[in-house]
Amino acid sequence: MRYHGIASDSGYSDITFSKYVIKGKVEDEQGKGIWGIALMVGKAMVMSDDNGAFFVHVANTKPVPFAVAANASLQSQRWTLASAPTVAQGRSEGAADTIRVVVQIRHNKEIVQTGQLSR
Repeated sequence: MRYHGIASDSGYSDITFSKYVIKGKVEDEQGKGIWGIALMVGKAMVMSDDNGAFFVHVANTKPVPFAVAANASLQSQRWTLASAPTVAQGRSEGAADTIRVVVQIRHNKEIVQTGQLSR
């Protein structure tokens, strides 16, 4: 994919991204998108948007580590990780599978069970 933009230095006007992406959605158990959850995809950190969606370009189709970065997340509500993969794999942009990350939004009176990632 090639993006064109305006830049002060003509050497930076054409930015090229890899054709491979890892994309997904962070959602609650009812399927509602959750914003502000930080994710480590290989060495890149990405944040879920207002709809819970995220994506990152990767160099190839080799598997990379995938993790939720609870301490870097912007989501202000208490939440617990319910499920997420530990590895992700890049695919061409049109054929990329959607990774599903599920979090439980916690309410003040709920107790977080030990052994689960919590913020």
